[in-house]
Amino acid sequence: MRGKVLVVIGLAVLLFPAARRVTGAEGGATNPFRRQIQVQWKDTTLADCFDFLEELYFPDFGFALDTGCEDENVPSVDLRNTNIWTTLSVLNSLLENTEITLMAGARPVDDDLASELRQMPPDRWDEASRDLGPLTLVARRREGSAKAFCVYATRGPWGDIAVEELADALRKSWEMITGSTGELQYHPETALLVCAGTPIQVAVSDRVFAALRSTEELKSKLQKVKSLEAQNQKLADMVEELTKRNEALREQVEDLKNRVQEEERLEDEPQLLEPKD
Repeated sequence: MRGKVLVVIGLAVLLFPAARRVTGAEGGATNPFRRQIQVQWKDTTLADCFDFLEELYFPDFGFALDTGCEDENVPSVDLRNTNIWTTLSVLNSLLENTEITLMAGARPVDDDLASELRQMPPDRWDEASRDLGPLTLVARRREGSAKAFCVYATRGPWGDIAVEELADALRKSWEMITGSTGELQYHPETALLVCAGTPIQVAVSDRVFAALRSTEELKSKLQKVKSLEAQNQKLADMVEELTKRNEALREQVEDLKNRVQEEERLEDEPQLLEPKD
């Protein structure tokens, strides 16, 4: 019986780490920055996301959440063949009030360091990890994350788009991306539209106005192209008309030349005298 228990324990020791480890690029089983992972969750909290990452992929990482960050909502995510740095970037783009920082000891990991670590050969990771210190994902409340605002001039390059249509486009974009809407206030005397909301909602409004600006600029360019095409057609018609006139004048000149030549020929011919009676 004892032998069977030892066998079961031995199998568990062998299989459990394999279930937690994720295969990937060369050296990925040691260097977490080279490790390829699959990240999937549906609407959940940041605390659950951290638990998911810690238990399945990064048991050697530390995970620290400031008070108030644990319950922040994280929309559904489905990432295939990704890495911890990309996952961190995606999380930061989804969170409204929380910022996640990857710390190596007391040093924040930036893009340059992350890129260097992703390219590091497997045989250098052990030494590098000792120099880096413990890796920790730290979630902190964003400063000034409660509210942000922006102001747009509605007399800008929006063509014939009415203010109500601009506001409707913003509200629908906010609702689709963030699940809620910000605040809008229109000042007719100055034609300014003030938008207030979370930093993500303000970023969405910037994208909406940038897209509208690009659309209207494209329409303006197309109108200029059509105007130039009309001018070119008008010039082509004028050239055709001038060509016809030139051909008519050439024919008249040719006719005059023929007449002159005929008259000269008649003058050069000897005159026959009529017999006298």
